[in-house]
Amino acid sequence: MGRKLKRWFGSKTGKNIIIAILGAMLVFSVLGNLFGTGGLSNFLSGTAAAPPGGYTCLPTCDVEDGRFLSMPGQNMDSFGGAKSVVWINVPKEYSSFEIGIFDGDSQKDETGAVGDYGTGHWDETDAEVTYTLYADPGRNGLTTMVIGQWHGNQDPMPDNDWYNITINTSPEAQSVTGAYYYRLEATRDDQSWGISAFKLRSNAYLSTGTSELFNASFAIVGMLGTPNDTPIIYPEFSGDYDNPGPSTYDGSWDFYFYVPEGETTLQIWDGDFDRGTSPDVAQDTDDPDTEGRPPWASDYAVPERAGGAGSPQDDTEWPIWRREPPVYYEIFDPSGNVVYSNDEPSGTEEWEQYAISADPNVLVPDEADLHVDALPSGWYHLKIIGLDLHNTVWLRTNYEIVPPCQDGPCEPPPPCPTCPVCETCIPCEETPVPPPPEPTPTPEPTPLPTPEPCPEGSPIDLLYVLDVSGSMNYLYPGPGTKLDAAKQAILALNDWVAQQNNGSRVALGIFHGAGQGQGHPPLYPPDVQLVSEFTTDINSFNEAVMNLDASGSTPTALALNLTAGWLPTNRDPNHIPVVILLSDGVPTVDLDQHGFQDQYVQEVDLFDENGNFVTPAQAREMGRYFGTYGEHAGEPVADAMEAIQNLKATLPEVQVYAVAVQAMEGGIFNDDILQYVASVGNGAFFTAENVDEMTVALQWAFVGSACGEEPPTGGGGQPPTGEPPCDEPRVNHYNVENPTNNPFYSIKFEYQSGTEVKNGDYDEFSFVLPADIAAAMDEVEIAAKAGRAVGQTTLSNCQFDQPEPCDTVAKRRFLFSFQGATDNGDGTLTLTFRVQNNRGRALSHVAIGLPEDVVPSWPSNTYESVVCP
Repeated sequence: MGRKLKRWFGSKTGKNIIIAILGAMLVFSVLGNLFGTGGLSNFLSGTAAAPPGGYTCLPTCDVEDGRFLSMPGQNMDSFGGAKSVVWINVPKEYSSFEIGIFDGDSQKDETGAVGDYGTGHWDETDAEVTYTLYADPGRNGLTTMVIGQWHGNQDPMPDNDWYNITINTSPEAQSVTGAYYYRLEATRDDQSWGISAFKLRSNAYLSTGTSELFNASFAIVGMLGTPNDTPIIYPEFSGDYDNPGPSTYDGSWDFYFYVPEGETTLQIWDGDFDRGTSPDVAQDTDDPDTEGRPPWASDYAVPERAGGAGSPQDDTEWPIWRREPPVYYEIFDPSGNVVYSNDEPSGTEEWEQYAISADPNVLVPDEADLHVDALPSGWYHLKIIGLDLHNTVWLRTNYEIVPPCQDGPCEPPPPCPTCPVCETCIPCEETPVPPPPEPTPTPEPTPLPTPEPCPEGSPIDLLYVLDVSGSMNYLYPGPGTKLDAAKQAILALNDWVAQQNNGSRVALGIFHGAGQGQGHPPLYPPDVQLVSEFTTDINSFNEAVMNLDASGSTPTALALNLTAGWLPTNRDPNHIPVVILLSDGVPTVDLDQHGFQDQYVQEVDLFDENGNFVTPAQAREMGRYFGTYGEHAGEPVADAMEAIQNLKATLPEVQVYAVAVQAMEGGIFNDDILQYVASVGNGAFFTAENVDEMTVALQWAFVGSACGEEPPTGGGGQPPTGEPPCDEPRVNHYNVENPTNNPFYSIKFEYQSGTEVKNGDYDEFSFVLPADIAAAMDEVEIAAKAGRAVGQTTLSNCQFDQPEPCDTVAKRRFLFSFQGATDNGDGTLTLTFRVQNNRGRALSHVAIGLPEDVVPSWPSNTYESVVCP
């Protein structure tokens, strides 16, 4: 401490502060930065009550309220990271948007000179902040395409004013929904000391949160850094620091974060709140559900422990900084009720976990601060009260965060002219667009026919392996939830088993895991249980099924491994061993108990360019990298792949069927791993979107094993191999957007009516271009969508004026190919492309890329395909 302080007093900055009017106060300010004022993590998006001028702002639009984003340096930046990240959501109707940075400079004075401390505003450092804008259409934090970069001091960013930047929307940032997504990262030299404070605004939508995407800091501070700030924070200031008068900063902050459906535990980390004012007032004590230092914190952060007042401590003796009461925050649920008040956030230099759980297996207070009956989905409100000036604090969560707008969260409104929720956020009159067209109805899938039970089937030993993770509580067409539907389907199949009266038996295993990570790094202990051993007592078995509940994560690999260990020694050698795996999504827990978010695991594509399965070793290196574990999101998928291989090697005669309980309301679904399980298990894969389809799927699994009858290839069965014979042409009708910028510059075909293209069927799409344009094309981008699955690739190994087919590319179980060009005899060519859909959901649209500014002369509004499959 002495060495750093001596170095500071010897600097030019230190001498200037000593002679400044607020010299004594600013000495404490610097000490606070060197020894513990705090910061904020990748969590907050700030307050912006009724944004004026059509802006959303972080943390506020008011330039005189003292609330800022904080970029602290020298040790304190490393407490939470030297980067702040903000998402920018630009509606698809916008051709351009605006970014505003308030006081984006560091220590400039009103003339633009840098380094003369005390003559500028809001900063106590001359370390420059760099603002980099990336196109990030997937909102995954992984893109590196830079749209623009600006520097607080090198560029003409003014002191105490807005620096406005206009950006033309770019196709590189356009998502599949048509909206544009960007990522703005603010960084600075982490070797420099002091705070640089700034605000952000945009006529688009600003948000943050989802800290698992980029592990960045996001800090706030009530800033009073130079003498020029004092009359702004205290408009009636007369020079008396003990009685500075009324203030524009009252110590309160408001934020909104969205908790999705199915969550069982709400978790927030707060860092360096400097709780503790004196030995007998508002002391910091041990937090029972926090242990040590979280894995993402720097070495500067201390392990959680009681005591350690900040410097300056909360409720400091300096009236010009102090905001009473001692700092705390409250959580309000979507109905506006206070869920809980955290009246003892973190002490100096430490992180503390704050958790509310609806999981009865999570203990209070050792694992959570509060237990509730349920966590309803929706927007939660976090309100900080009593945060002193010059106390930078961090919070951290993985939820999506938006600024307040009027009296609630500022969500992106529907396209203009209908802006009923948040009219002041986006000026509708400036971006008039016609009402959107009626959505194209999704074609109903052709259901599997109901099979008939065989009268003399072979006896079977049927083991149900049932996913009871938390997402199985999502609503589902029929009896209620996905788990309710699975129960009804199992009971229906058990009637068939009983009707056989040949000694066939059923058993039940269930699997789920902890919904909240435990320890550091966080582990998710699995819970895999044998609810019932093999039995012919169907009534008792059904009663056990009906008593099941769902919660937590999805350890699929462990469930399959334990099946491999139990089934061989408990089956009847005279019975056919059968396993039916029922699950609604990807595995989220690997064999090391490491937990991965399902949205990242579902991005792992188990099919190579030729439509074949990848190896477990290849899958293990796929997907987003999680530094906490040193593993990729493909880890739990690869473990599940090896687990089904282990089961089949242990018991070669077993038949394993997989039923995909498709995500109808909530959740993210990826059926690749279930298809792999069925393929290796020599069974069949089925999709089910309601209880009737699930029942039929289980019945086909029964007749496939007991009766030796394979399911038909329609509906939810496995995709057929090879092309079926052509009995008659297949005709489909499409609406055409010619051209469109969604998802890229292209001609787009939207399915309207006809036969469904799924389960290995294909369709062909044609359009007319000038022959010289086609001859000059060296690649064509192409995309297709079926259900929620999107495949997108580029065909680049063709001459697009040649008559022969070429270049078949597989992506996400779609096969794309160029079928050749036909000379029309008038200087134009008709180009034809084929899309084969190997998924169980029908093809909904196809987009085929075009050269810039080129518009096909045909088709214009509608298109009819006629193919002989």
